[in-house]
Amino acid sequence: MKIEQELIERLRALPEERKEDLLRYVAELEELEREGGPGDDERVRAARRWIDDHRTEYAGQWVALDGDRLVASGTDGRQVVERVRGEGIEGPYLTRIDAEDEAAFCGGWL
Repeated sequence: MKIEQELIERLRALPEERKEDLLRYVAELEELEREGGPGDDERVRAARRWIDDHRTEYAGQWVALDGDRLVASGTDGRQVVERVRGEGIEGPYLTRIDAEDEAAFCGGWL
């Protein structure tokens, strides 16, 4: 519960324009989720193996994966999404790899 409260406080402290950007970004993610991502179990397993193998190297970063292939990475999730779209990759798996002292973020398909 403490983590949720901290997140809410951080969101409240954002300037209005950043809140609007964040809401647009969440809406984009929701739309992509509604469209559905690939359900290929092998791609999911490959992405999870890649994350397990590279967790330390990419801790604190967003990664976009096509199976076990890294498509894009960086600390700004929005920039990672933009790079993926620029590459024309369909259905990459997007997640933020947590540092060991951070709460987990569940990834999903773009």
